Amino acid sequence: MRAENPFALFVRTLDSFRPASMPAMSRHSYRQEILAGLFLPWLVGLTEGGVIGVIVKKYFDGVVDGTKLNFAVATLTAAPAFANITSFLWARLTHGKHKIRSVNLLQIGVAILVAMMALAPRSPSGLVMVLVCAVSARICLAGVVTLRAVVWRNNYAKPVRAYLTSRIVTVVTIVLASVGAIVGFVMDRDPSLFRLMMPAGALVSCLGIWSWSKIRLRGHRRLLRAEAANEGDDRPSFNPLRMLNLLLTDKRYGFFMLCQFLIGVGNLMLIPVIVVVVKEVFDLDYFRSMLVTHVIPILTMPLIVTQWAKLLDRWHIATYRALHSWLFAIMAVLIFVSVRTEAVWILYAAVVVRGVAFAGGALAWNLGHNDFARDDNAAQYMAVHVTLTGIRGLAASFVGIAVYEWFERVRPGAGAWVFLIGAAVVAVGAVGFFMLHRAIARER
Repeated sequence: MRAENPFALFVRTLDSFRPASMPAMSRHSYRQEILAGLFLPWLVGLTEGGVIGVIVKKYFDGVVDGTKLNFAVATLTAAPAFANITSFLWARLTHGKHKIRSVNLLQIGVAILVAMMALAPRSPSGLVMVLVCAVSARICLAGVVTLRAVVWRNNYAKPVRAYLTSRIVTVVTIVLASVGAIVGFVMDRDPSLFRLMMPAGALVSCLGIWSWSKIRLRGHRRLLRAEAANEGDDRPSFNPLRMLNLLLTDKRYGFFMLCQFLIGVGNLMLIPVIVVVVKEVFDLDYFRSMLVTHVIPILTMPLIVTQWAKLLDRWHIATYRALHSWLFAIMAVLIFVSVRTEAVWILYAAVVVRGVAFAGGALAWNLGHNDFARDDNAAQYMAVHVTLTGIRGLAASFVGIAVYEWFERVRPGAGAWVFLIGAAVVAVGAVGFFMLHRAIARER
């Protein structure tokens, strides 16, 4: 078979992003989300652990004690995960409320918090201010993620949901990568210019907030009526026992969440350590640090996300995760080898694998709960999933840094062993997903 002309392939790929190529009922929402995806990622990118973590590690170096600074990095890299523990709060507060307006209010809050980080001085109190603003911004973004899952479920049908969201994710990830690259390039010229980047990013994001406000949620009135009528156990609640009850009632989803918890812990515990070794082992500048911790993994995602989407549209999430999870274990082993040998090229290869894993993980994280939930309790299932992400995020990053620091105290240079520990935890979760896949396959 004759190979397709590269230019024709490029044109065909671009054409696949056009709203006109999407199902008619999804076009309006898709168009607005694509437009929002060009601007809103500035808010997300400036609070991503791989970006703000590198800024803090390098900018406050020499101003704050090294160990304290490493735990500050752990806080920032963990914030996207542990902020999700507030998902039940957002699910409860927005139960029966207008979803699009709720999302927009949260996005405006994030923009204000990001802009405020520009006011932080280069001092211990300035570090605290950055931590408070960044974590608060991620808490608001947790609400956005929880409600966005409801929008995607209602506006995009299951047979094409992963495909459509993969297009949105592709646009968002390209902009996210650009944000990291621009911030790294600018700060290599003058580290204090982050004071300009923060308010500029918040201002650009306002265009995305405006675009998101134009989205129409299909069946919104029906959904609000169903939520208002739902006074049973499926209604979101501040009571953590409700979450436990859902996990015990739906045992299959409970086991799925256990496996998800394991691969999440194994992955999250390594994220702050990557930021630390980039500075302490390889001593990379801002731009190359951003390449490793943020840009390369993010840029890799659009290259593979469509293939993951095809699998997710065809497979149950348990089958999908049984394959996908092993990439995180491979990544961890590669980083262990790179740190032990101080071979930076292996580190670059590892973060490419990380990007491939992130591409599949982004889709699974946002859509996987739909294989277990109904329309009227999907927000509750997503809230359980996001809250458990927050619980593991609250501990995993700090455990990773604590283990790394302990290894370094016992024998300098031994901190790399934390990556093998993370790989082992991920492997246990991956085996659990395979067991769940087998159980579902036997029933079918």
